Amino acid sequence: MRYLFILFFFSSCYTAKQAEKDIDTAQEKFPEVVAKKSLEYYPCGIELIKTDTIEKIKWNTYVDSIKEVVYRFKTDTIVKDCSQLKNKIKQQSKFIDGLQFALNNVPIIEKYVIINDSAKLKLKQVEIENLNNEILSNRKSFNQRTSMLIWALILFIVSLIAHILRK
Repeated sequence: MRYLFILFFFSSCYTAKQAEKDIDTAQEKFPEVVAKKSLEYYPCGIELIKTDTIEKIKWNTYVDSIKEVVYRFKTDTIVKDCSQLKNKIKQQSKFIDGLQFALNNVPIIEKYVIINDSAKLKLKQVEIENLNNEILSNRKSFNQRTSMLIWALILFIVSLIAHILRK
């Protein structure tokens, strides 16, 4: 009975080292199961960030303002006065130049996709928690040592005063 208790006691402790060994064994024999479980427990998060939408709106407004200036020629009309024809050609060339400028300067809409690895995030969270616990224990130790030092200083001053008064 005593050996059964000792066997149970030593076999019931499941350490991080044992877990790592089990994972390594599972990775060697069944990598698809390890991958599936890892993805299940720590899925990747995807965030889509869009930028420069104001630039696209400004560009659309600029193209729309050029469209308002469009003048159309009547192809069946013969114009005797060349100045009127020159004005219409200048207006059309301004329209074409503006449209060409707008088409050459199309704003680039940048999309940023951020993929968060939740396993890495979990490891970093555990690391942060461990460091916070270490900071708290160091702070507690510092406070205890500081209070001991203050009491030692007080005792030293009291003993110094007592020594001076004896003489």
